[in-house]
Amino acid sequence: MKPNKKEQDIAKLFGEINTPAYDILEGVKTQMNQKSKRTRPRAAASILIASLILLLTTGAVFAAYQNIGGFGRLREIVGEERAENLTPIEIDDILDIPYLTGGFRNPHEDRFAIELVASHGEVGGIMDFYFTLEDLTGARQNCEFSSLGFVIHTGNNDGTYVFGNAREIIDISDSGIITLRGRTDSVSIRDENGIFQTYGSWSTPVFEEGTVPENIVYNGALTITVTAVNFNVGYLSNVAVGFDLGTVQTLSQDEIQLVTKDDFSADFPFEWQFPSAEDRALLETTGVPLPRTGLLNWEIDVNRVDTHISSIGIIDDKLYLVQWEPMPHYSKFTGLGLVAPSGDWIHASRSLMFSICESGTFYQGNYRRDTAISILGMGYFSRNPYQILIFEGLDLNRLGEYTIQGHFATGYSVWLEWTTTFPV
Repeated sequence: MKPNKKEQDIAKLFGEINTPAYDILEGVKTQMNQKSKRTRPRAAASILIASLILLLTTGAVFAAYQNIGGFGRLREIVGEERAENLTPIEIDDILDIPYLTGGFRNPHEDRFAIELVASHGEVGGIMDFYFTLEDLTGARQNCEFSSLGFVIHTGNNDGTYVFGNAREIIDISDSGIITLRGRTDSVSIRDENGIFQTYGSWSTPVFEEGTVPENIVYNGALTITVTAVNFNVGYLSNVAVGFDLGTVQTLSQDEIQLVTKDDFSADFPFEWQFPSAEDRALLETTGVPLPRTGLLNWEIDVNRVDTHISSIGIIDDKLYLVQWEPMPHYSKFTGLGLVAPSGDWIHASRSLMFSICESGTFYQGNYRRDTAISILGMGYFSRNPYQILIFEGLDLNRLGEYTIQGHFATGYSVWLEWTTTFPV
């Protein structure tokens, strides 16, 4: 393995250090003899004195050699015996993330220090990857770290990606540096039709956790993209929302906004936002009735959930529920539905996601995530704070016996998009 620059610098001063049996003094003498013709006597004496001082301290030279950079810290954490089986990588960077893709401002203007420190194992078998991560903004002091997502992909981008997560925290320093160990958990391969087929934790087909396939190597190297760091990750399902539907009233005319096509921006995606032919016809004629936003703004009292019920009411014997969620919500997700007196789950029959500009015009706010990984960069992400849910076929005489329930993803992600390549 080719020595890194730090190893080369040490070797220039102390000679090549290979094993604990190496004669350090002889190495120093050799270097001194080689430099005697071009080094001033005082400088040479200083080097020799410094070297002898190091020799008097047990293991000091080796400590200097082994404790440089992230691998030195990792060696102290895992111990000498384990460290001997690790392959140092030591590639680091400072990541400034003031904006999300598309110019959507990140409120924290996140800054992280990241390092891919080492690996363990060989391609074609089980491999571990060791990272360090430090939050330089201090915006997550009360957040619970969940995982560091990464993808291994070939340098020629042929559509093979091995996904993984570093979830195991093996150390947190006093200064807040987190040392992590991660493994792969799934693989996605583009088939002959250009569609990604996923094997592993995201689908039924088996993928052996931790495996790095042979065909992932390109030009003798692995390319890793660290996709995101995730905090407060949790998923709450079938959580009852404490709102009494028996209090919901039929909305009066001044509480209803008739929305026509003129109320939407010219590029609004009606073809999928209004799936029914009836809605499309109404937009062209009398308009679609919607509750005016902000009638209620009732906060859902669920830990780590920021969603509000902005408006709620009955229009034309249908229950309209408008939920509002502050943006950006990163990976947070809220899905609301009803549970009937019979216990059956009722999904909304129609829905609409939208934003409202100052003039009152509805528009669809999206941004695309640029990424080095085509499987993640092919879709658009919503930044619309409002969603209308329309429930039909309810027994309005028994509406108080229905309950609102929700599925909530409570965490959030900061997209790092840090790509690095190292030889294997």
